Amino acid sequence: MRHQKSLAAIRPTLSGRACALREKSAVDARTGRSKTFYATEALTPYLDENEDYLLAKDALEDFTQSDDDAIELADGFWPA
Repeated sequence: MRHQKSLAAIRPTLSGRACALREKSAVDARTGRSKTFYATEALTPYLDENEDYLLAKDALEDFTQSDDDAIELADGFWPA
């Protein structure tokens, strides 16, 4: 009984992180999956769809900031 009173006194002083962990446990208990799982599921399609665009955008930015010369399309080697 004395032990229960000490836990009740400590509970209001839990840090935000501890409360978040407790909340995560509630989500895990309801669904069997963590919040990280749902965040990953939401981000994966976006990254899959935009990966080539983002890589090309970065490459173009690097090229335009460099002093490299562009080559003609006909001069490039394009394997069949």
